[in-house]
Amino acid sequence: FAGYPHFRRHQLADRLRRRLPVPGPLWSALRLLPERFRHSLMLPALSEAERLATLRCRMSDRAKRRALTDAFLEALPALPATLPGPVLQAAADPRWPDVVARLSAAEVRGYLVNTLLRDGDAMSMAHALELRPILLDHEVVAFALALPSALKIRRGRGKAVFSAALADLLPPAVLSRPKRGFELPLHAWLAGPLRDRAEAAFHSPVAAQLLTASWRAAACRRLRRPAPRDLDLWPCFVLLEWLQRQRLTL
Repeated sequence: FAGYPHFRRHQLADRLRRRLPVPGPLWSALRLLPERFRHSLMLPALSEAERLATLRCRMSDRAKRRALTDAFLEALPALPATLPGPVLQAAADPRWPDVVARLSAAEVRGYLVNTLLRDGDAMSMAHALELRPILLDHEVVAFALALPSALKIRRGRGKAVFSAALADLLPPAVLSRPKRGFELPLHAWLAGPLRDRAEAAFHSPVAAQLLTASWRAAACRRLRRPAPRDLDLWPCFVLLEWLQRQRLTL
């Protein structure tokens, strides 16, 4: 039902791309901005498949090139695709009526299946709980994907038709409150009980093969300054721990 904020960003990017020439002087000027400002502003300059490739991506290709050692980059023919083929295929799937539906299809095939359902199943089974994601009933999913985006995103808010359907059942305070995502305190863990373990991973021989000395030093400094949105250290830490556990060298 297009509840995440990035649905509105991608819808706006699609509209702008149709109205403004790409490439053009505007997009050339935007490339001069610092990367933290440029990401959302550059979305209209990307094709729909390229925009889908930015979903759930913790590090841009540019950031990866800064983090990875020259030796490792030279061994690769190119940086691997950010998302697997089935997710990118959603951009060209003729069954979905508009960009919002295609984005939903990409999220279903990628983030939902590979992260949310997998993690939900693992964590609930670990505590002997039966999890029932009732909104994923196949008839509800097919109905939601077929709806035009105007019914899902209205006046800048997502889940419009879903909220309207529940208006007589839920109090206004619940219907109008901001979205509250379910996020794990990853950086708090790394900066707290896992800090010694994370620093050991970033100082390990396999880390020296994969990551530049400057990136590793900056990562260790970031571990001592907790920041809730500083999330890209976690996948690097997990990768390094996995490489060490498998006794792999690069």
